[in-house]
Amino acid sequence: MLELGWSWLGYTSYLDMQVLNWMKAQSYIRKDRIVISGFSLGTEPMMVLGVLDKDIYAFVYNDFYARLRNVPL
Repeated sequence: MLELGWSWLGYTSYLDMQVLNWMKAQSYIRKDRIVISGFSLGTEPMMVLGVLDKDIYAFVYNDFYARLRNVPL
């Protein structure tokens, strides 16, 4: 799909939307309390879903983790 002009963000958001639609079809999932989360490269597609899908109740932002320390040069 990337060779057909899709961006990585568009492609991964599309795939995540398919999973979200499957989740919403399950009887044991509360459709009024769907919370999504992404990590690292998965964070941006989750933000796209949060904008596109009105059923998403909340979003957990887990973008980047780094151990910061003072290192002398």
